[in-house]
Amino acid sequence: MDAVASRAMSRFGRAMFQLDWRWVAGRGWLVANAVALCVVVAAWLGWQGHAAIVYDAGYYWSAHLDSLYQQRCPLCPSPYSPVFHELLAGPISLPFPAFYTLWTGLLLAVALWLVGPVLLFAYLAFAMPVHLELNTGNIHVLFALMIVLGRRWPQAWAFGLLTKVTPGIGIVWFAARREWRHLAIALGVTTAIATVSFLLAPGLWVAWLRMLVDSTEHPVAISPTVLWTTASVFIRLPIAVALVAIAARLDRYWIVPFAIWLAVPAMWTTSVAIVFLSLPRLVGWIGRSPTSISPIEVGQAHMASSPLRRGTSRAA
Repeated sequence: MDAVASRAMSRFGRAMFQLDWRWVAGRGWLVANAVALCVVVAAWLGWQGHAAIVYDAGYYWSAHLDSLYQQRCPLCPSPYSPVFHELLAGPISLPFPAFYTLWTGLLLAVALWLVGPVLLFAYLAFAMPVHLELNTGNIHVLFALMIVLGRRWPQAWAFGLLTKVTPGIGIVWFAARREWRHLAIALGVTTAIATVSFLLAPGLWVAWLRMLVDSTEHPVAISPTVLWTTASVFIRLPIAVALVAIAARLDRYWIVPFAIWLAVPAMWTTSVAIVFLSLPRLVGWIGRSPTSISPIEVGQAHMASSPLRRGTSRAA
């Protein structure tokens, strides 16, 4: 046991010695500045949080578990499953400005990772849907993250299925490509999360399902001035499903964000942020897309380029 521990410590020491600490420090400085930027911008938005309290972030904050699904209006809490609100049960106990600052900071950090600082600044300055999306605090930014991660890690689609439901149609990608294992993972993770939540609060799930059925039979009128289109989701959803299937057969994953945008229950003017924020990574404008590389591939590339591996190859 001592010999094994000694070898492990020796390898760890060599690895630490071989690290390019200037590179690590430089990246750490960039990350620290990015986090600081998110905190400052989120705090600034939180300062004017009274303007957003009537929008999405305000409704998330006001949607307490003991009063969910008791009101019907376009923005009343809440169309999302109980899972979403159970996860927010702690943060919504904070005063609204503090909650809004934390929530907006999270969305900004995700958007920063998705598109980078330059494009994010351009979006905030010139793309009204993205600016309004971050200001109101809807979850379309998180849908963009779900899409980017969802091809490589299918469990990410559980987020769409357990919030607005219809954005979860991204799993059609796996069905159309007959990637049954990925489809099973997406559905299995979603089912497991929903089962645990149901066991904790079965009454909330009954109320949520009843609300979904009621909303299909008696839809709430929404002003067309805040929508891209007033077409019913039941008209748009089959088109979106077909679009995902076509994208899968053509191996064009960058089409999926457009299908998810089309499939959201209400196409708010800010919903197109899904496309704005996910497309740059999917087409390779920002970084290397997770859809094109996996941790296993990273490890294989590292092993292939290691001095020991090259020496073995020469000897062979």
